[in-house]
Amino acid sequence: MTVSASPLHASFHRSYQQLVQFLARKTGNADDARELAQDLWLQLHSRAAARPADPQAYLFTMARNLAVDHLRRQRLADQHAEAWLALHPGEPAAADGAQLLAQRRLLQAVGAALAALPRRTREVFVAHRIEGVGQDELARLHGVTRSTIERDVQRAGQAVDGVLARWHASAGAAAAQGPRRRGLAGALLGIGALAGSGGLAWSWWRLHIAQWQAAVVSAVGRQRMQTLPDGTHLTLDAASAADIAYYAARRHVRLQRGAAFFEVAHDAARPFVVDAGAVRVTVLGTRFSVDLQDAGGAVEVGVESGRVRVEPAADGGSWQPLLLAAGDVVRLAPGEPPRAVPRAAQGVAAWRDGWLGFRDAPLGEVAARLRRYTDTGIAVSDAAARLPVTAEIRSAQAGEWLRRLPAAMPVEVDWQAGRPARVAITERAARR
Repeated sequence: MTVSASPLHASFHRSYQQLVQFLARKTGNADDARELAQDLWLQLHSRAAARPADPQAYLFTMARNLAVDHLRRQRLADQHAEAWLALHPGEPAAADGAQLLAQRRLLQAVGAALAALPRRTREVFVAHRIEGVGQDELARLHGVTRSTIERDVQRAGQAVDGVLARWHASAGAAAAQGPRRRGLAGALLGIGALAGSGGLAWSWWRLHIAQWQAAVVSAVGRQRMQTLPDGTHLTLDAASAADIAYYAARRHVRLQRGAAFFEVAHDAARPFVVDAGAVRVTVLGTRFSVDLQDAGGAVEVGVESGRVRVEPAADGGSWQPLLLAAGDVVRLAPGEPPRAVPRAAQGVAAWRDGWLGFRDAPLGEVAARLRRYTDTGIAVSDAAARLPVTAEIRSAQAGEWLRRLPAAMPVEVDWQAGRPARVAITERAARR
């Protein structure tokens, strides 16, 4: 586990907001700018020994080169899209035309909603959401308080969200009238034509409209595997759920509960971002796991191969970003500093092979994890929940492990028949 500490990393953190604004001006999109800033941070890891005379100038030169490469890749993608369309003239043009018209109308509605706002509100929203300017800096520029800036951003966001909600409602009604035909050519055509329209509305479109999305859920006691559109392989642990959305500039997963293992297809133009609780994980292509633990909201991130960047999500704390390499496992609990965790003997995400590893974990946390694999209701008293557990447990034998628990720990286990069965774990009274 590496914590950013080199002179270049220190300069990066001091200049982060200026770097994002610089990249936003170069690319015309704040979302792309933030992703490129993360790419820059990852590149700094391989240059940790560098000691340039002017670290800030060095960083901005790297940022400029990243922006140039990003724009070059975008132009190449556009050319590939045009070539694909030329080679596949048989795609359903009628449905694509209707889709493109709906997209254009949405962009017009977004533009009209923003134009109807007071000038400062509109300028603040554009500067913050599109250009990446921080709220503190906007408050200073406009001579108002930060809370005023927050209200401006919220007001403009509500106006735009209202447009989006109406658009989704009308799109759902249209879909109910007949089968939805949406081929790859239609998606490429719609995206390419909208990109040509330029302006704030297109930037907003790239930020907020998913090209593909899905909700993936697994049942208690059952894992689930799914291949995503880009070739990324997702494995969900039992009793887990994730919302997935692919945008023009990023691939995003929100882990709602449970754990997931990702084998991410490399795509330098679209970083892969996972949000779990108050933690954000960003990669380009690697194999890693994220576990949003049921007890206390802690998040555990483990890397099987490659590197991942781990940082606080919005309002997720102020700890410094971490760069994890193959074999690293870190635990991030609310209100606590990041803590390295020994890797289980079976490797990262051993739950894929039916193993659960714990080292000095509270019994309450172990019980919460076992609930993913059994319908049996497990209740643990407060006193017993604090007892430390070190064990390797087969998930398919969770019930048997619970039955043997009194022989290894000072607890009593009371089984109650029923459908489902219930078990109560309490601390054993000390003998006199």
